[in-house]
Amino acid sequence: MKTKTLFFVSIAAAAALVSASCEQTKTTEPTATVSAAEQNKQLMNDYINYFNNRDWEKLKTLFAANYDYHPQEGIEGPDGLVAFLQPFANSFDAKVKIEDLVTDGDKVVYRGSVSGKHIADFQGMPPTNKDVNVSTIGICRIENGKVVEEWEVFEEMKMMQQLGAVPAPETK
Repeated sequence: MKTKTLFFVSIAAAAALVSASCEQTKTTEPTATVSAAEQNKQLMNDYINYFNNRDWEKLKTLFAANYDYHPQEGIEGPDGLVAFLQPFANSFDAKVKIEDLVTDGDKVVYRGSVSGKHIADFQGMPPTNKDVNVSTIGICRIENGKVVEEWEVFEEMKMMQQLGAVPAPETK
């Protein structure tokens, strides 16, 4: 009888250990983490969203204090970027649409379009009420969750042609 009792106690103890192990597994499941690539993509989507909504204070939070916009000399830091963007944003009811976002390490490449109507003075040109639609491609380097550098190509000539400020090339 002692052998049978000892056997059942052993089975009960093993069952209790298995049950406790299962309970522990249930409560310590790892939580889903967002990859650095997904965080960087979200940062870029926030950048575009804040620009489109003209939310300059939130936009500034995405950029490091030492941010450098390479295509243009003297645009440094979040305040420098906003000072650069506001005249354009005030002159056009433009919205940016992202077509592609690609990440590689600490860099995000974006390709998008900028479209809107010329509604106010822009670089000395009175409003034309003409629509513009141009492409932009850029690379942002991200460090510690902030944009620290940006390189961008924007179809400025095409925009000026659409506004009538520069003649469009003749087609044959």
